[in-house]
Amino acid sequence: MNYFKEKKFAFWAIVILVVLNVATLSMIWLHKPPRPFPPPPRSEKLIPDFVIAELKLNATQQMAFNESEQQQMRKITPLLDSLHQYKQQLFLSAFENSTDTANMKIMIHQIGLLAEKIDLYTFYHVIELGNICNVEQKQMLKDLFMDMGKLRRGERKGE
Repeated sequence: MNYFKEKKFAFWAIVILVVLNVATLSMIWLHKPPRPFPPPPRSEKLIPDFVIAELKLNATQQMAFNESEQQQMRKITPLLDSLHQYKQQLFLSAFENSTDTANMKIMIHQIGLLAEKIDLYTFYHVIELGNICNVEQKQMLKDLFMDMGKLRRGERKGE
């Protein structure tokens, strides 16, 4: 009789251990954090290639566009670097014990001047791009910029 009681006890002990193992594994599996999304590929050619494909530029237009894009990047990159440095200095100065408001106003003014230059260069770049395009491509470029503006404001197509 003792033999059967021991067998019954061993059977239930194994069943309970299996259930606990399955429960533990399912808790681990169901509560593991999701994998983070990989960062998007960082490519200097990503946006120009997109514009070329959207506007269906021919070979001559592509060469002119690429040259214009390179000139734009040569002009704007140092300005963006300076803008970043001024903004970093401005925010770091906000955490100092005695903030110099006059110095902060100067930095804000410099940030505004740099942003103005960047916008001006960008506007001239868009004019150059428009001069490269034919009438149909200009309309597609205009639509592309309008769509980008809507996305920046949070609007979607059809709104």
